[in-house]
Amino acid sequence: MSFDSEEAVKTYYVAYASSIGFAVRISRSRRSKKDETVIMLRFVCSKEGYYNKKDRSLDGKKKRKGPGSIREGCKAMLEVRKSVNDQWVVTKYLNEHNHELGVPSKVRYIATEGDTEIEPFLGMEFESYEAAKTYYYTYASRVGFDARVRQSRRSARDESFVMRRFVCRKEGFHVDEDGNGTGDDGKKKAKKIIEKEGCQAVFEIVRKDYDRCAQEGAISVETYKIAKEALQKALTDVLMAKIKQRKLQQQHVQNSLKPQKMLNKKPLPKLTQKKLARRRHAEDEEQEE
Repeated sequence: MSFDSEEAVKTYYVAYASSIGFAVRISRSRRSKKDETVIMLRFVCSKEGYYNKKDRSLDGKKKRKGPGSIREGCKAMLEVRKSVNDQWVVTKYLNEHNHELGVPSKVRYIATEGDTEIEPFLGMEFESYEAAKTYYYTYASRVGFDARVRQSRRSARDESFVMRRFVCRKEGFHVDEDGNGTGDDGKKKAKKIIEKEGCQAVFEIVRKDYDRCAQEGAISVETYKIAKEALQKALTDVLMAKIKQRKLQQQHVQNSLKPQKMLNKKPLPKLTQKKLARRRHAEDEEQEE
C-alpha cells in the first residue's frame, strides 16, 4: 500500500481508526539528512506505551498528579517511509489492540511534542500541558511568529492548570499615551517599538480527564448532566469575557485618538494690521452715529 503524500497517510489512518474506534497519534518521525524533510512517520494507538508511575520531584517537592493514564501498552501501529519516487510506502503494520475499542466515529487525533509538522486544528489533544506548549511554540517558530500565553485558568480544587490560551505576540493593541515622546522630567524618552497590531491568531487548550470522565459519564446520567451544565456555563463566561475585552479595547483606542484629533484642529486665522484698522474704524463710525 502506498500514498501520494504525508497528509494522505494521516487522513487514511485517522479515518480507519474512526471506523474501528480508537485514537491516533504520531510516536516517531525521521528527517532526511540532506534537506531536513520528513521521510518516515509512525502512527500508533493512543494507548501505546506506558507511563512512568514513579513520582517525580523537583527541589524536593512532589509534582501534582495529572489525570489518569490512558496508555496500556497497545502495539497497534502503522509505519510509512518516503520512497525515491516521493511515494509513501507502508513498511510496518500491526492491527492487534490489547484493550477494548471505543465507539466508532468518535476518534481523536492526539498530537505529541515532536508533531510540529501538523497544522493546528480543533479537537487536537495532548498528553500534557508541556506537550501542548512545546508543540505550539515550535509550530509558531516554524511558521514565522512568536507566541505567548495570553490567559490561563486554574482548578479551584488543586490549583493545577485547566485552561491556557496562547496567542501571537502581536495580539491586541498598544497605545502610546505620551505622544510627544517626553517624560515627566521633560527629558526625551526612547521611542518604543509598537509590536501589537491586533492579530487574532489563538490556540486554546482545556484539560480533560479522559479515563475518569469517561467512566463516570458511562455509569451516571446525573454526572453527565452536571458536567454539561458546567461546560455550558464556562463557555458563556468565556464569551462574555471576550465581548467585554473587545469593548474595552475599542474604548481605549477611541480615548487615545481624542487628544490627537484636538492637535490636528487648525487654529483660527489671525487678523492682519489692515483688517484690525478697518474694524476699529467701523466701530468708531457706529459710536458717532
